[in-house]
Amino acid sequence: MLVVRASKRLATSLRRAPTLAAVESSGRLGDWYADEIHLPPRRLVVFVNAATFLVVVVRRAPYDELMQTFVERLDGCLGRLSIAPETRKSEIAHASPIVLSKANERRVIGKMNDIRGMLFAMADGDRSSLLDDLAGLESFFATEFPNLTLPGHYADRAVEALLRPTAH
Repeated sequence: MLVVRASKRLATSLRRAPTLAAVESSGRLGDWYADEIHLPPRRLVVFVNAATFLVVVVRRAPYDELMQTFVERLDGCLGRLSIAPETRKSEIAHASPIVLSKANERRVIGKMNDIRGMLFAMADGDRSSLLDDLAGLESFFATEFPNLTLPGHYADRAVEALLRPTAH
């Protein structure tokens, strides 16, 4: 099971009520947080992993298509980070079913607000073309956008550490 903890804005936009049950993702990456960001003419949904702050960006679509595209983009993003195919396959296998829940962890919501601010700055600045290159945008957030509360923490390194094969 994969839990997507949606912002109120996204849940309202999707016309989906988040589950009130206590749920947790079964994959090693854990839960994801998601928010909708409107940067005319773009409507994007930004997914942020709670454990690593890895960012996956998807164009806004109806719920089922949005979640399917998220899983496909997650697989691609893990591939660009050189995560082993068998590890990627295992993580993607845990992405079904997807359960929409309420965003509840302040530190991840704060990170999403940082990302939101960066996206608005990009839209107004000389990096606006990056907003049309979703893979490039994901790579930027994985390798160039540090966690402001954990100096030296980059999502690509955190994902690699979390998904590193363990010795038995």
